[in-house]
Amino acid sequence: GLEMSTPLLLGSAPEDSAKAHDGSVKVFCVSCGRLSLWRGTGSNRRAWKAVCTAGCALVFGSYFDTVYRLHGPEAAGAERDSSTCLTLLLVGVLTLVKFLVEIWGQETPTWVCPGGPVLFCAVYLLGFPSYIYTAAACSQHADLDQLLATRSPYRQAIGFVLFSLGSAYSLCYEVGRFRWKRKATNKGRLHTEGLARYCIHPNYLGDLITYTGWGIVAGTSCSLSLPTVMVWSFAFLVCPNSDAYLAEKYRHGVDDGGTATPSFSEYAARTATLIPGVRGPAANYALGCIGLALSVWCGRGCAMQ
Repeated sequence: GLEMSTPLLLGSAPEDSAKAHDGSVKVFCVSCGRLSLWRGTGSNRRAWKAVCTAGCALVFGSYFDTVYRLHGPEAAGAERDSSTCLTLLLVGVLTLVKFLVEIWGQETPTWVCPGGPVLFCAVYLLGFPSYIYTAAACSQHADLDQLLATRSPYRQAIGFVLFSLGSAYSLCYEVGRFRWKRKATNKGRLHTEGLARYCIHPNYLGDLITYTGWGIVAGTSCSLSLPTVMVWSFAFLVCPNSDAYLAEKYRHGVDDGGTATPSFSEYAARTATLIPGVRGPAANYALGCIGLALSVWCGRGCAMQ
């Protein structure tokens, strides 16, 4: 089964075995399985939230500074672009607020406030810095105007609309899910209503639309290398991780009151994973490979930045 405790600040387990109870190897009395956990719960969530809030402050502080230096009033004449500067700053502020709400508004760990140190380091030392590079630093020599047959400020407007639609899509799903789960009659039941009827992970789909819009606002093919590689990460890493957690939690098809309810395996068999209409592991892996190929192609533009 899945280990559901959060590793940070937890005391070590009894030392009479070289393995943890979940069968994973222990290093210095710490389960290696725990180190890579994403999902989990524990009394130390407040510590994780504080650490992740500090990480967000550092990352977005760097983002705002980079955008202002590259496109603000003090930028070189050829690079100064008030519409790009204002739109990038706006989407950055909105995203920071969204992240802080996600961190402090729920106890369930997410990628922005994970449940283990390995994923935390991956997000805040690798993922976010890469994002800053593509969304902020890779916005100087815009080539999307030519590729998309648009021009400033219309490109920024298109990107901001996509950003807003993706954010609204994710928000509608999350609000609907939270309200559904607050009802006592739904305790122990798998949420399959609303946007969850069309795909298992509407929040990830919304994020994909959001970051695609952000990349279009930045204006370079390099900036689109992030949302395209997200397709690969969702197909091969994120969605399988979440699906394994849900399959374990909702494997019996019976809620806490003993009433029959769809199990996750039944729900997954009839529902797309990420993109509505794209079902089955093979189709999702193919989609992930396409995303990775597009990311490599878009990443070639980073050499011009």
